[in-house]
Amino acid sequence: MSYSSTFDVRARTTGSPASRSSAQADGIAAAGVRPWSVMHATDHIRGVLELAEAQRDLGMRPVLVTPEGYGSIELYLRAPQVEDGAVSLLSTWQEVRQWRKSLADCSGSAAMDIVHAHCFAAGMSGVRNWPAVVYDLRGCVEHDADASQQWLARSLRVAEQFVLTRAQAVVVHWESMRAAALERGTVEEHIFVVPDPVTLVEPAGGDFESADNDWAKSVGLAAGAITFFATDVHPAHFDLLLSAFTQVISEVENTVLLLEGDPASAALRNKLAAAGISRAVRMVTPQQRARALQGADVILTNEPGADENVRNVPNPSGLEAMRSGRALLAADTTSNRDLSPEGHGCLWYKPGDARDLAGRASFLARNPDFRRGLGKAARTFLAETRSPEAVARQYDAVYRHAFARRRDESQNLFGRLQPLQAAF
Repeated sequence: MSYSSTFDVRARTTGSPASRSSAQADGIAAAGVRPWSVMHATDHIRGVLELAEAQRDLGMRPVLVTPEGYGSIELYLRAPQVEDGAVSLLSTWQEVRQWRKSLADCSGSAAMDIVHAHCFAAGMSGVRNWPAVVYDLRGCVEHDADASQQWLARSLRVAEQFVLTRAQAVVVHWESMRAAALERGTVEEHIFVVPDPVTLVEPAGGDFESADNDWAKSVGLAAGAITFFATDVHPAHFDLLLSAFTQVISEVENTVLLLEGDPASAALRNKLAAAGISRAVRMVTPQQRARALQGADVILTNEPGADENVRNVPNPSGLEAMRSGRALLAADTTSNRDLSPEGHGCLWYKPGDARDLAGRASFLARNPDFRRGLGKAARTFLAETRSPEAVARQYDAVYRHAFARRRDESQNLFGRLQPLQAAF
């Protein structure tokens, strides 16, 4: 990544979210989305319900299928959640066989254009038995294997490569997962990045800038304080953060840094005292966290620690800040870029550079209009690209691509599945 000497800002503030939603709806109707019959095969119904409802609103005909079979959704939702057990090669192939039966039951009840497989076992069964399959890659299946079972991880990886190279289209939900799909043999033109839907709730009174006096008082904020909420700070980056905000607080006196942590921690108090900024720091409890994300002037999202086993997923704190119309100051890392690849609604700072962080934080502290512009641009960006309607609309292109590549339907579907034995 390259960095310029000026602030990297791409805030779009024209038009209100409400007016854009209305215009978007008109565009969808005029576009004539094809009424696809889509079979969503998933282990986790609740994660697909919002998408299926949005697709139905567009005129598609989605059907949800669970491992228990077609038409079992109400029973599945009422059943208690069962924790996933240990993964083994035998249990995985048993799941594949079970999905073969579930998909066959659905095929006997309704004609389906597309099988949208949201889990590995359903994907494996789908690519062997259906002409048009969309494989939803949310996380690589080899990660489910225990760390001590490298042979199992390798076996699962090879099996998923089979699915990825034979699916008519592959969907990933953030840009960084594209590399994982490519690494496992997927042709780039068959990969589609479709974000998860995000429901935007309008603030009470229609104004995000209304002061939350109860929350402000609970953390000891004075009137007129400019608050920066630093979320998920890794210990390795704590000194860098304090160094940057020592400068910010010296330049903009009413700046307050909000931190997650134990206010009774002696080590934390000593670090703050050594930096000379104890007076300008407030601690946020787990119970106050959600309101801090919605009420702070700026949300600061940091970079993950090098020693953490971090999967490349979009930063949830940053996404919540964007939903709440907060200005976002983010380390320019992969997980943060997944929130807004082009930087709409975000101000980036160079990871590991305290001076760069201090300069950009000071700029935000001095410019309330710019902070509000960033927050509005973030919500506009989410409304345009991640509302349930916008996401459902993106799947029309995915399904058109998969359907155009469908296999010859005269092939014998639901052939005999015979797992092979291998010596390791």
